[in-house]
Amino acid sequence: MPSQLTIFPERNLAYLHYAGRTTATQCLGTSRTLRDHPLRREDQGWLVDFSALEGFGSDFDEMRAAVQQVALQHDGQPPDTPLAIYAPSDLGFGVGRMYQQICAGLLPMRIGVFREADRALAHLGQPEVELAAFLAKAR
Repeated sequence: MPSQLTIFPERNLAYLHYAGRTTATQCLGTSRTLRDHPLRREDQGWLVDFSALEGFGSDFDEMRAAVQQVALQHDGQPPDTPLAIYAPSDLGFGVGRMYQQICAGLLPMRIGVFREADRALAHLGQPEVELAAFLAKAR
């Protein structure tokens, strides 16, 4: 299972977890699922979890095309909506930074890429400092 989406309405947060090998196209599919989810809100923060990412099979051009589609899908996103990418590995951090750079000017979200879970959660205004504690309390 490359991706899993969970929405925590009480936290106004969408949690997108990626495991194993994924591609920009699969990430775009998860974004579409989020867009169409009945619990989605326009001002909802996003926590993208790359802690279990083992491979990414897309190049820069494929990522740029996917980001352009995400921007169209989430056209009503309020400015400064937070998006935190938790990426402790070099692979995940690199993919996250590439996403962040491509999104500049396309998405009005306040995107941060973090190796530490506490900083990613703080970016989203969450009180927990560990991802496991956040997931246990948010469910």
